Amino acid sequence: DLLKELHNRENNNEDWVTWYRSLYNSVGPHAVMEQLLKLIPKSENNIILDSVHNMSEWRAIKAVYHEATLVAVISPKTIRSARNEPGDENLDIQRVKFWHERETTKNGCLMAEVEWAFNGAASSETLKREFDALLTYLKK
Repeated sequence: DLLKELHNRENNNEDWVTWYRSLYNSVGPHAVMEQLLKLIPKSENNIILDSVHNMSEWRAIKAVYHEATLVAVISPKTIRSARNEPGDENLDIQRVKFWHERETTKNGCLMAEVEWAFNGAASSETLKREFDALLTYLKK
């Protein structure tokens, strides 16, 4: 939603998927995340940012929200692949690669930053219990 809002604010004529892929390639994920974070209204409430893909994005978030908690949803490949658009067969491979960048890239592995994880194949009932447990954890 934030990406779509940024796209609309720039009055861009490109479809938003082409536009955001071009944006990420031109300025990089850290700069894109900084722009997106500026669109979030100031609030006393907690916020959830979906789809943190790499260490660069995570570092941009931590620079603004020092107390942020990285939560992973770990799903089987069949579930992850079902989210892809036609022609995006390599998207899942690319997402996984971003999470596991090597130290030689100076970014490191995003998985090492995860403080909580959900099983993306779990039942709704199990996910609710896990989410309630996460809320308890965050209140400490």
